[in-house]
Amino acid sequence: MRDIVAYMAFLSLGYPVGSHVQGQGLRQLPPLSGDSARGKALFASVCATCHGTDGGGTAVAPPLWGPRSYNIGAGMARVRTAAAFIRVAMPRNAPGTLDDQQAFDLAVFINRQTRPDFPAKALDWPNGDAPPDVAYPTLGASRSTKR
Repeated sequence: MRDIVAYMAFLSLGYPVGSHVQGQGLRQLPPLSGDSARGKALFASVCATCHGTDGGGTAVAPPLWGPRSYNIGAGMARVRTAAAFIRVAMPRNAPGTLDDQQAFDLAVFINRQTRPDFPAKALDWPNGDAPPDVAYPTLGASRSTKR
């Protein structure tokens, strides 16, 4: 662990603590209302080639829903996170060609599909600070509304 921390310190030489580094994270998109019907059509025309018509993945791209996809507690299960990733990285053969609205349409469509559960999800965000697009109720959210 000491060696890993020393390496991380070496990598960050010259960068002030807390500064943003180019390429770090995803750009936040303005929150938009996604349309699942538009997302479905877009998925069929742009995404299905790599992710499969059933969203179950292929040899070149992972499953986006179904039993082998990310679970409901994953960051990608949040519409804003998925939209930001889709906007900058998809489609794989032409990243960044989808606009913000298309990214939200796809994120809404994809995240409305069935995926594995995350049994401990209710324990996420225990202080009641869950993001507005979290896909499930949390104990912290119910505590914060009772205050």
